[in-house]
Amino acid sequence: MRSRIGNNTDESNEVLLAAVAIVGTFDAIERRIVMPPHERSEIARIDAALGADIWVSHTLAASARTSMATMAHLAHLLGAVGEPRASVVATLSRAALVSTGRVIYVLGPLDADERVEHARQVSRQQARSYLAMVKSARDFTELEGLQAERVPDDADDPFTEEIDRLGKGGPGDGAMLKSTARTMAEALARDSANGTDDPQIQKQLQEHIEWMWNVWSGMAHGYAWPDLIPGEKSSDQHIVPGHWVGDFYQLASFTQLALTQLGDATLAAP
Repeated sequence: MRSRIGNNTDESNEVLLAAVAIVGTFDAIERRIVMPPHERSEIARIDAALGADIWVSHTLAASARTSMATMAHLAHLLGAVGEPRASVVATLSRAALVSTGRVIYVLGPLDADERVEHARQVSRQQARSYLAMVKSARDFTELEGLQAERVPDDADDPFTEEIDRLGKGGPGDGAMLKSTARTMAEALARDSANGTDDPQIQKQLQEHIEWMWNVWSGMAHGYAWPDLIPGEKSSDQHIVPGHWVGDFYQLASFTQLALTQLGDATLAAP
């Protein structure tokens, strides 16, 4: 029977073990993340530049927790059951990639003003998400206890002022994805042992990230179209499109970079 995750050869198993080893470094890196951050840290500077009902540092800490938890669980599943189901693998991978991407999107740019602008976009996106949940729960009659503490009425919607302050415009989801993928690709290319400014290599990385993001999202949402994507096919089981083992290694490298960047950003600036 074919592997659900593309682990069919000795070479692919070596890549898988290398990815799991990277995940094993996360706990040590996490211990360098200082929360609340030092008052002279880069993330404190971004917090102060924006101001928010939810600090950017809080958001990125939550993103880091999600990235580490999902990656650690994937590593555990690979050791415990050997072949986790394709839809589970894709869903956990997607959660890790979205959260990892958010950290790198804010902290990855070399330009300080660009880091603030990216943080503004993330804060605006979060405010919209929170407001949508609050508005949905506003009309609960049977489960009133699940309403947010600040339930809006017609005159006072929580986070509406926050969205106004941050700006109602900004990129849509598609543009945000491409911008995040580009930032991640540039950051990983600079950080790798053989770091490069070669635009072709960075474009390859960007396209790979966009591909993973879209395909894993399709699987996580239970759509059928990922079955049409190039990759191994099987009549008797669902297989992750593409070559997930290599994707997992890439994702582990991204997450390691994101956690390192967050740790550095919480320490006192030199």
